[in-house]
Amino acid sequence: MNGVRDAALQALLGQSSALGLLVLLAASVGWGTWKEVRARRAQRKGLSYNVLFNSPLGPPETGRLIELRDRESGAAIAEPSMAVIRITNVGSRDIAEADYQLPVRVHFGRRKVQLVDVTDGHPTDIEQVFVPTVDGDGTGVVLPPAHFNAGYRFKLLVLLSGHHDDGTVRVGGLLRGGEIVDARAQDKKNRIWRWRIGTAGVASLAAGALTMVILAQSADLRPPRPGDPTCVRGTGQVVGSSAFASAALQAIGSYNRFCADAGAHLGSDFVDSADGIRRVSMPESPDVALHDGPALLDDQQRRDLVGQPVAIVPYSLVVNAGVRGSATGPVDLSLAQVRDIFAGRIRTWRDIDARYSAAEIILVGRNSRSGSRRVFEQYVLGDGSTPGRQRGLNAPGCRPPGPGVPPPYLCETDTTGDLLDRVAGVPGAIGYADTPQARKAGDDVIEVRIDGVSPSPEQLDRYPFWTVEYAYHRSPPAGTSSLAAEFVRHLTSAVPADSDTTPARLLEQEGYPPCGDHRFRDLCARRA
Repeated sequence: MNGVRDAALQALLGQSSALGLLVLLAASVGWGTWKEVRARRAQRKGLSYNVLFNSPLGPPETGRLIELRDRESGAAIAEPSMAVIRITNVGSRDIAEADYQLPVRVHFGRRKVQLVDVTDGHPTDIEQVFVPTVDGDGTGVVLPPAHFNAGYRFKLLVLLSGHHDDGTVRVGGLLRGGEIVDARAQDKKNRIWRWRIGTAGVASLAAGALTMVILAQSADLRPPRPGDPTCVRGTGQVVGSSAFASAALQAIGSYNRFCADAGAHLGSDFVDSADGIRRVSMPESPDVALHDGPALLDDQQRRDLVGQPVAIVPYSLVVNAGVRGSATGPVDLSLAQVRDIFAGRIRTWRDIDARYSAAEIILVGRNSRSGSRRVFEQYVLGDGSTPGRQRGLNAPGCRPPGPGVPPPYLCETDTTGDLLDRVAGVPGAIGYADTPQARKAGDDVIEVRIDGVSPSPEQLDRYPFWTVEYAYHRSPPAGTSSLAAEFVRHLTSAVPADSDTTPARLLEQEGYPPCGDHRFRDLCARRA
């Protein structure tokens, strides 16, 4: 076989020097393209900035018709101008606090910063995280080195004064294992990259069979892997469970990055499981709904929607750190004690352990639309088949309501993040949240073991509080696909064992064992 190949190779090379030149061109361009692809794939952390607006507020000839004044001093702002910069984590991984070797700084040349605001955050709460400060000389702003999830973005709205002819907007900083890029320059780079691909295609066709031989002999070039997504042009939203939001954003960022050139883009808006099902049930909805556990669908929804198990979601009970009192070690409650607490039969923490705080117990729950609450009622307050009931709201401010109101005292929150904030800030509080987010909540929140067991994948057969996250989308017409369907297929696909950047691996790294992994399929099937 080798002799036949070598003979064919010599014959082809011997036919003309022009053909040999085309072969060299194909190999050279192909090699450069391959290196570009490898470099792009290897880049897993990336922060991009896009200057959307940078202009004086009114031309000079308008004079005092356009005049801005400082809110506190009342003084006129000289030569006002405005800059709007969108900041996006375009990578497939989160940017952690430790990844900022130098903080991100936006410099405006000779112009002075008068006001800076963070707006249009996706999700909205990120606006409270990235609160910039004005640097020493007043010509720039510095972003805090805060955790920045993949796919998150926000806009900086900056009011400037003086030298409005100076249009400088320069963004700097240093990321470990990544880079900070100008989105417009990156778009230009992408166009060059696509031109190289096209050039390589023409040269490969001209070289014919010989190019095929060259490609076949390259050990490093490979066809697309099973974990690579299929890109469908369009836009949509991933909505639903706030408990699964951090993991979902990893996958959204990965999909958007891979499919950017195909015109596919997914946003996100996580409220709760019920809201997700409501939105995806709308006719012609392009969205994907994430739901904690299998959704209770009506007949029409069962006809219209397709649901797929995505990953196991472990949950934890969490308490305010002050609960521990003088005790050391983990906080451990039996399942019976948890039920007594939520029924109001145990009123203070000292009733459980003399070393614990004497604070009255405040229950922090989720509202009735929450999938997390349904899982809590099903598997903690109930026995798995018959759910228990979380008591009614009687402490709206998460404080004891006063005499005459019998325990338990319970307040409700809309999202997982809100619940964790409440537990952290209210003495004596206890609540529940998905384990990965609970473990990121900080030192003011303590995770509780149930009957001595923590929610690790190896112990879930002895731990009651977990479910399976489902993804729902509208069924596309027969013989077609959709952006939502392809994203869910990508999210739930079985992947090569050696891959660490596919959605299944990213989910596992976030703390959610993926149902597409053979190690967890039996567990997923138990609560399907």
